[in-house]
Amino acid sequence: MEECTDVHKCVAKEGWPTTWFYIASIGEKPWFIYLSDGFVGQCLTNRLLEQVWHRANSLTLNNGND
Repeated sequence: MEECTDVHKCVAKEGWPTTWFYIASIGEKPWFIYLSDGFVGQCLTNRLLEQVWHRANSLTLNNGND
């Protein structure tokens, strides 16, 4: 759940549209995050996925510490 919390914070910090992700939570904590069809479509049209992939890897490598 900690990784989901990190991604949820990143989405808010980076100002990404909330319609790009579906977030399942337990209580107030994000439990599972998955991509919406709108996000996938956007990625396919402008290669945004590459940017997100690099950001996600940096979160994983840094354990969420920017």
